[in-house]
Amino acid sequence: MSDDVIAKILKLLKDNDVEMRCSAAMILGSIRPMEERVIEALRSGMRRAPTHAKSYFLDALLKTKDRRVLPDVVALLHEIGSISDQAVSVVRKFGGPALQAIEDCHQGQKNWHNGAFIKAVAGIHQLKAVRMLIERLPYTTWEEARGTSLFIAEHFDRYPKSAQKYLEKSMRAMIENPPPDLPGYCLITCLKMVHRLGFQVDPDMLLTHGESSDIPSVRRHALVALEVQEPDPKQINHFRERLYTLLGHDNRDVSLPSLHVLRIWTKPTVPAAKLRDLAALERPNLKEFAFQELSRRKDRKLVTILRDHLGHPLRRVRGFSSQILMAQKNGPETVLEFFKKEATPEVRRELADVMAQSKVNFPDSEIKAMRRKLALGFTQETIDHALLHYLGAKDREGLNAYLIRRSKKLIKDGEILIAINSLQPLVRFRHGNHDARFLLALANFHLAEDTQDDKDRRYQRCIDILSPLSRAHGIDLANKIKKTKSLATSDHVSILRGLCRRGGMERGVCRQISEFIDETQLSPKDRKTLGEIRKTLRK
Repeated sequence: MSDDVIAKILKLLKDNDVEMRCSAAMILGSIRPMEERVIEALRSGMRRAPTHAKSYFLDALLKTKDRRVLPDVVALLHEIGSISDQAVSVVRKFGGPALQAIEDCHQGQKNWHNGAFIKAVAGIHQLKAVRMLIERLPYTTWEEARGTSLFIAEHFDRYPKSAQKYLEKSMRAMIENPPPDLPGYCLITCLKMVHRLGFQVDPDMLLTHGESSDIPSVRRHALVALEVQEPDPKQINHFRERLYTLLGHDNRDVSLPSLHVLRIWTKPTVPAAKLRDLAALERPNLKEFAFQELSRRKDRKLVTILRDHLGHPLRRVRGFSSQILMAQKNGPETVLEFFKKEATPEVRRELADVMAQSKVNFPDSEIKAMRRKLALGFTQETIDHALLHYLGAKDREGLNAYLIRRSKKLIKDGEILIAINSLQPLVRFRHGNHDARFLLALANFHLAEDTQDDKDRRYQRCIDILSPLSRAHGIDLANKIKKTKSLATSDHVSILRGLCRRGGMERGVCRQISEFIDETQLSPKDRKTLGEIRKTLRK
C-alpha cells in the first residue's frame, strides 16, 4: 500500500464519524510491513475512541502483533464490562511479552489492580505467569484469591510441566510452612487448589490445620484436601485415630469432612471394634458409616445392632438401618418380624417403604397371611395402611385376585356391603386393577337396587367408577357389562343413562352398550329412555 493511501487512511482516524474511524483502524491493523507511524496512530486513536468503539481498535492492535501496543491494551484491563474481557483475551494472545507490560503497569506494587489482571495472567501458559500469580497471592483480596484458584484450575492442564511442578511446590510450602502474615483466605485458596488439582501435601500438616486452626473454613478445607492424599500405609492408623477424635467435634464443618476422609481411607480396613464404637455414638453420619463398613465385611453382630436401631427416635437412622439390614443374611426376616410385632404405625409405614423398594421377596406363606390380615381389616372397616402399601407395591395382582375372589363370594352370599368395604380401600388408594374397580362398581349398583335410603349415592358411586374405566386402556367395558350375568337388560339401560350424562369420551362406550341392548326385553319406559339416548348419541 502506497504512502499516500496510508496517509489518507491515517487522517480518517480523526474523522467525526466514529464508524469511519473504526473502519480505518481495522484496515491499518492489517498493513504489512507495520510502520511506527501506523502503530502510534492506532494507539492514539484508541485513547480518543468512545468506549463502544474501543473494541475495533483492540482488534486492530492485536493484528499488528507489535509489542509496543501492549501498554495501551493492558490499560484497558482497568475498564468494566465487555471491553475488559476483550482486553483479557488480547493480552493472553500476546503471551509472554504481555507479562512485562503488566509488571510495568503495577510499578512495583505487590497487589493487583483488579481481578481482570489475574484472569489475563492465568491464561498465559508460561512458568513466569504462574510465578507472578503465586508471588502476589498473599497480597490479594478474598475475591482475588478465589479468582486465582479458579483461573489456575481452568488452565492447569495447559501449563508446561515446569509451571505445574512449581505450582505444586509453592502450594506445599504455603500449607506446610505458612508465613505468619498470610491471610486465612489465601491459605484456603491453597487448600482448594490442592484438592482440585490433586497435589500431594504432608497429611500431618493438613490434619494439624484441621485440628487447630482458628479459622473454621481453614479447618474444613484442610480436611477436604485430605481426600486426595495418599498417606503412608504405616502412618494411616495414626492419622485415623486423629480423625476419629475430630468425628466428635460439635462443628459439622469439621466432623463431616473427617467422616468423608475415613470413607476413602478404608484400606487397610478399620477394626470392627472401632466401628462398633462409632455406631454407639449418637451421630447419624457416624452410625451410617459404621453400619456400611460393618456390612461390607459381613460382620456377624451387625444384624443384632441394626435390629436395635429399627425403632430409633430419628427417622434418618431408622431409614438407613432398615435398608442396610434388608441386605444382610437373615436381615429381611428380622425386619418383617419387627414390622409385624413391635413397630409403631409411623415406623411400620417406613418399613413398608423399605421392604417394597428392596429386591427381597418373602415366602408365599407370609404374603398369603398378609393378604388375609389386610382383608379382615377391610371387613371390619379398618385399614392397615402400611400393609396395603407394601402389598400394593410388591403383590398388586395377587392382592387384587384374592380380594376379587373373596368379594364375589360375599356378593353371592348377599353380603354386598362387606364386599364393598373389602374393595373400596384397594381402589381408593390406587392399588386396584380394572377388574377390582369394575367389581366395586357392580357391587354399588346392586346395593343401590336393594336399598332405598342410599340408592342415589350408591348409583352415582357406580357411575363414578365406571366413567374412568370407559377411558382406560386394556379393558373392553361395554363387552364386560354385556357378559355380566347379574345385570339385566334394564340394568344396562340404567348404566347407559348414567354414563351418557357424563358426555365426553364416555360416548364411545355408550354407543357400544346401546347397540347390544335388546329392546324387546325392556319395559315401555325403558324402551323410550333407550330411544332418547340413541338419538342423542347420533348427534
